[in-house]
This record gives sequence, C-alpha cells and structure tokens, in this order.
Amino acid sequence: MKVITLHQLVPEIAEVLAETGVAAVIFLDACVNDCAGGDMVAICPVGGEGSSPALGHHFAPGDLLCYAELLRKAPLPAWQLTIPGIDFGYGEGLSGYSGENIAVAFEKLQVFLRKIPLE
Repeated sequence: MKVITLHQLVPEIAEVLAETGVAAVIFLDACVNDCAGGDMVAICPVGGEGSSPALGHHFAPGDLLCYAELLRKAPLPAWQLTIPGIDFGYGEGLSGYSGENIAVAFEKLQVFLRKIPLE
C-alpha cells in the first residue's frame, strides 16, 4: 500500500497511478459540511470515462483517473472517501465536528478495505 499526500490533485500523479503495481486507488478528500449529500462520510466509486480533463494545475479525481487509465491502457478501480468539515481556514488542530468525522471515516475505510480485493 502506498499513501500520497497532496494539497490538490495534479496531472503528474497520473503517472504514479499508472504504474504496474497499482491495483486500486482511494482518494480521500475533505469538503464543506454537506459534501456527501447529507452531512456524512461517504465512499463512492470514481470513474474516468466520460470525464473531459483539461490541462491545468488542479484536477478532479475522475480527470486524474482518466489520464492514468490512458497511460496504463486499462481501467483502474477507484473510489473517493469524502469527509465533511466546517472551517477550512488556517489554524491548529481540528474542530470536534471534523475529528468525529475523521473517526467515522477511518472506521468506514477499514471495513471497505476488507471488502475490496486488492492484488
């Protein structure tokens, strides 16, 4: 398992995702309070098909996945785990709300990882 931490998704990561040993990708992202459609942590599939990526400095997960699949010439299973937050300003530590959501996200991710076959 490899973890990559970024402030934002950039085109160069498509090369990393296209590497031979990559079996699946999980994007983790914080979002404003109701990102998952109901103020909750959610894991949803991400697809590269139908995406219309443009060259730039910021990519959505589907855009990045589209480029990775073009480079590897094969589909790449991918999901996005969204974690709701409230305050995205600079500061130290997390709010109680964000801390609770991270704990829920960790639990959901553990269950999810046990269910998907990673080779």
